[in-house]
Amino acid sequence: LPWTEGHPLREFACQVATTALQCAHDISMTHNHKNDNDNTDNQQDKNKIYFLADSNDLVRHVAVELQDTHGYLIHNQSGIYPPLLDQVRQFNNFDNSHKNKNSNHNIVARNVTLENAHIDRQKGRDPPAYYGTFIDLYLAMHAECVVYGIGYYAAFAAKISGTNCSYLYAQEAWGSQVSKQAHICPNT
Repeated sequence: LPWTEGHPLREFACQVATTALQCAHDISMTHNHKNDNDNTDNQQDKNKIYFLADSNDLVRHVAVELQDTHGYLIHNQSGIYPPLLDQVRQFNNFDNSHKNKNSNHNIVARNVTLENAHIDRQKGRDPPAYYGTFIDLYLAMHAECVVYGIGYYAAFAAKISGTNCSYLYAQEAWGSQVSKQAHICPNT
């Protein structure tokens, strides 16, 4: 993925991430209201949104750069996709006016210095090249709910986890969403 400012694929990736996070937010708000009896520590863990993607640049942008209110955001205004920034802020307890304190989600990710090599397309590499991919797989397998889109990066984790809470934020033109056995996100 070309991750240069102004590149159409970067903007497309940011649009996709915005849609995914909006779906995760909608699902988590509905799901968390059903579990309001949970103790505070358990509820706090459930409010973590683990963001994964097959693009390290996108993961770094969402989970690190857009949350750095003192560095990246101040010096890189032209490289920011405003709807994605708004969605990240919504998860992290504030909006542009700092009035929305209702949501207490936090977006987290694996260490983005770890490469996430594609197991199916980047064969024969040294085992450490796949560590990031297996960290994503392991954490997604243990998620209470998995939200995913085009491709099978998180769909595989949802299938082997056995969770009944899996949602598609984007439907594929070729119709493979049927084989993924997931719900369609509300407001999609």
